[in-house]
Amino acid sequence: MTDIPSLKHCAASDQDTYLLAHDGDNNMPESLLPFYVYVLADPDDILKVFYVGMGRDERALSHWKEVRRLIGNQQQGAHPKHERMMAIARDGREPIQAVIGRFETQDEAYAVESTLINWVYGYDNLTNQNRGRNPDQIRPFNCGRELEGIDVERRITDGAVMTLVDLDQQRD
Repeated sequence: MTDIPSLKHCAASDQDTYLLAHDGDNNMPESLLPFYVYVLADPDDILKVFYVGMGRDERALSHWKEVRRLIGNQQQGAHPKHERMMAIARDGREPIQAVIGRFETQDEAYAVESTLINWVYGYDNLTNQNRGRNPDQIRPFNCGRELEGIDVERRITDGAVMTLVDLDQQRD
């Protein structure tokens, strides 16, 4: 297994601002799964997440590179996350860019991304412009009421009912 010297601990400071694993030559170690879910967070507190994304390779780092390019060209950001990152940059800081989990398949990563956006952090608390993949299959943040398609069968417009099947019961 490759040693990852640039992997930072979770206490953020001016020197410890991101948690992405890379070897300094922009090559990802072979032992890492190809897809990941990441967050962008306030440089003072990794729990103050403002963006959740899914990617591979250098995707998580691309946002900060884009913001630095925009600043260098004296341009405005087109995305709310750019505005937040530019405010952080005006203070001479960098956002925390942390990989939350790694996955074998893109579908696994998309499922976790959507869960973090919708249930864990809450879409309205983030700068994300969409809710991820299949957000209607995930309970919204702070929602404790019974939901069709999650807790009970979803009614289809023609009166039919969609039923969730327990595959373990089907095998018995």
